[in-house]
Amino acid sequence: MQVCPLLREKKIVFIEAFFLSDIGGGSVINDTLHSLTRIPLRWMIRECFKAGTGIMFYSDKLREIGLDPSSLYPVVLPRPPPLSVDGHKIRSRSSDLISNLLPQSKPLEEMEDLIDALSSIHDQLEIHRSWWVLEYLPLPLNHQEGNRKWVAEFKYAAFCFYFIG
Repeated sequence: MQVCPLLREKKIVFIEAFFLSDIGGGSVINDTLHSLTRIPLRWMIRECFKAGTGIMFYSDKLREIGLDPSSLYPVVLPRPPPLSVDGHKIRSRSSDLISNLLPQSKPLEEMEDLIDALSSIHDQLEIHRSWWVLEYLPLPLNHQEGNRKWVAEFKYAAFCFYFIG
């Protein structure tokens, strides 16, 4: 069994990232080609390669979500600057946008990011208002304070804010 080089050297760095989009994956139909969920997914996969975790991915599945496997392995290549939005607006459906933006060949990751960024938001709290009930139920929350002491308390999900500092 191979061990992640970072674990072997005990140089572990944790990145806690917050995405202001619907990253859960269940908010769009599975065969939806472009959505906001794909942006953080591509970022997380890229971070797996950068960290040398040894997680194996199917090349064809990486291509399906807009990642070029040759840009990830054996060396993670730096990303070029993002593409400009150039007056495009968020669309309820991105199919007309795709035909206008995509070249005939497979788009680059930056083009995929642009198209995904212009996809509509699928806010389940807006679509299915019954989810709001869970936002106001008190839930157990454990967190560690700066002095390394663990604190357990009940909080309402709608009022939980996390600050990184």
